[in-house]
Amino acid sequence: MRQFVERDGTWVGLLFRGPAALKLKDRKKWLGSNSAMAAERLKLEV
Repeated sequence: MRQFVERDGTWVGLLFRGPAALKLKDRKKWLGSNSAMAAERLKLEV
């Protein structure tokens, strides 16, 4: 997944998370997510 941060038409940041990051329990806990919520949100991730 890639996320670009843009301000006034200029890139100011880039976040890249590989497939392994999508399976981390600590990440899900930090986001307050569960399996059903993650499946629903997966379509929003690029």
